[in-house]
Amino acid sequence: MSNEMKENGERLGKDFGLLLTRLRNNASLSLCGFAKLAKASPAWLSYIEHGERRPSWEMVLNSIRILSKNGASKSSLEKLRSTGQRLILAKAFTAKRKTGVRSSFILDSRLRGNDK
Repeated sequence: MSNEMKENGERLGKDFGLLLTRLRNNASLSLCGFAKLAKASPAWLSYIEHGERRPSWEMVLNSIRILSKNGASKSSLEKLRSTGQRLILAKAFTAKRKTGVRSSFILDSRLRGNDK
């Protein structure tokens, strides 16, 4: 993986985490409270918010649902969705197998915006 691709993924992870933290705080939800609603551990959510782990697409969608019920604006939710999608795609395109050979994958229909 090139340094540029790795740095882009890291930047997207931090961007997603900062946005999620801001939206969660604006909704007056604690880390533990949000984690419970998202069916995730507080530690895992903390890793995501600090850009140390990447969320699953399911986690992105759960976060959007929770935040939409707690007053987040449509524009901020769309930004969270698009940042999460780019983060997941960046990981998929740079994933390698243990042998060092690039793995191939098929885009999940949910990542194409057909998540209904």
